[in-house]
Order: sequence, then structure tokens, then C-alpha cells
Amino acid sequence: MAVLWSISRFVFLGAINHQITLIVVESLLFKGFRDWASRRSRWLGELVRCHLCFGMRVGFLLALIFRPRFVDVPPLASMSPGFNRRFRALATFAGDSFTIAVGGRVFNEALGLLRREVALTEEERQLLEEEVEQLEHAAGQHPGQGLGADRSLIFGSSSRLLPRSR
Repeated sequence: MAVLWSISRFVFLGAINHQITLIVVESLLFKGFRDWASRRSRWLGELVRCHLCFGMRVGFLLALIFRPRFVDVPPLASMSPGFNRRFRALATFAGDSFTIAVGGRVFNEALGLLRREVALTEEERQLLEEEVEQLEHAAGQHPGQGLGADRSLIFGSSSRLLPRSR
């Protein structure tokens, strides 16, 4: 049960990391802030425009707030107990931060692949629609009749791809 809890926390914290990063790095809501940061400092401008850079900082923040304990750091041999405790706490925090950031990157990459696939499918639909219209025109038929009469067979049932009314 503890493993399932850790996996679910990893997934949720990774999703939170992704959403915070996406909103700050890409949304119109933070465009003014990104522009201000870029004018203020080149480094700061890159930080708020880079998914990897900003997502890492969000990972640190989420690890600080939620303290998930994904990483178990073994004690160091021959070190004082006080140093060992502080070292393990710092190493656990760093490991958790990087783990959360990796989770955010997994979401970012997976959703990016899906976005690219959707864009490619839409482009293919548009090209097929143009080709059918060209074939109809070449055959001397009115668009929406003859070759392309049942466009749902080619383009699916999407209402925006139905024959245009003239």
C-alpha cells in the first residue's frame, strides 16, 4: 500500500509541476511577467521561458511544501549523528525535488507528443479535403456532389469538415 501511495503522490506532484510550469512558461496570463523578467535579466528571462529550468524550481518548491520522501538516503558511516541527520535531510530534499521535476517532464513530453499528433492529424485532414475539392473541380462537378458527396467517409463525422454551404 505504501508503494501505491508513493506512486500516486509522484503522479500527482508531477502533474502539479507540469501545470504550474506550463501556465507560467506559456500562458498569456504570465506574458507580462515573462517580458518583465526578460528585460530585467537575461538569466531570469530564460528561467521563466524554459520548461526544464522553471520546472526544476517548481520541483524544489513542491518538495519543500509536500516533503514526499521518494528518496531514502542511507546514513553515512563514521560521521557524527548531527551531520548525518542534516546531510540525509538535504539529500532527501534534493532527491525529492529532482524526482518531482522528472515527473513534470514526463507529463510535458507526453502531452507534447499528443499535441503534435493532433496537429499532424488535423493537417492531414485539411490536405485530404483540399485534394477532394481539386478532384471535384477537375471532374467539373459542384463541390459537395459526386466524388465528395459523402465526405464523412473520408473526413469522419466532424461538423466543421462537412461540405461548405454556398
